[in-house]
Amino acid sequence: MSGPEIVLVCVNYHTARATIRLYESLRKMPLRASLHLVIVDNSIGDEDYATLQRTLEPSESALIKAPSNLGYFGAASWALAWVHSNKWDPQWFIVSNPDISFPSSDFVQRLSQISTTEADVIAPAIIIESTGVDQNPFLRFRMTRARLAMFRWMYSHYAVSVAYQCLAAFKRALSRFRPSHHPSGGAAPLEVYAPHGAFVIFGRRYLRQAHFRPPGFLFGEEIFVGEMCRRHGLRIVYRPDLRVMHRCHATTGLIKSRRMVSFLKDSFDALDAEFFAGDRS
Repeated sequence: MSGPEIVLVCVNYHTARATIRLYESLRKMPLRASLHLVIVDNSIGDEDYATLQRTLEPSESALIKAPSNLGYFGAASWALAWVHSNKWDPQWFIVSNPDISFPSSDFVQRLSQISTTEADVIAPAIIIESTGVDQNPFLRFRMTRARLAMFRWMYSHYAVSVAYQCLAAFKRALSRFRPSHHPSGGAAPLEVYAPHGAFVIFGRRYLRQAHFRPPGFLFGEEIFVGEMCRRHGLRIVYRPDLRVMHRCHATTGLIKSRRMVSFLKDSFDALDAEFFAGDRS
């Protein structure tokens, strides 16, 4: 098996403009031949697909129309099957939101120099554009079942979940006035429990030993990846020397709808049943 060293999967859901910005950001990089962009269009209808088809260069990218909205990791699994059908064996397989950009043109070069023996999953620095705060590491240590139960309860009550989202937004606004807790550049790599889901870099061992088939229509991708790695003895490493920028809420919005909150509740229920049912805490 051969193919590009790096495959970047962008999951598009009615976000064609953001996806095109990501594509244009990647085109400015040297070593572009080392990377191939795969876009999975999860959108309902054909408008986004037609827009992307008119814009993308087929030699630099692949556009795949999903049969339905497969969800974030469902789309990743669909893209991985497409990669395998082309008999590609990438060193790194990235799953990304569309609202990501690259502050430096050497991202591909830096990543290609990292051996898959150093990490099975990489959590790069994901910098929120509006605040400068690094969203990684998502979780340094494993979540307890008691904390998971709190989230299950919170997402069972829409008013409570909205209050929590408003407090989180207020906290993010305050973070503009203080330095990031995870300054990028100088910090050393750090092994962590879970990476932020907006941009996750998977190595060959994860692709061969684990999978992207979560229980149910999942939104808790971070915990799912943490548990997959825990189950298979794989290492997740935070690498602040790899930086991307994140324009938050381009996909889901600031305050989630009742339907989205219901999906979150179902996701935490599924995670609890799959990974935490045997825990006492």
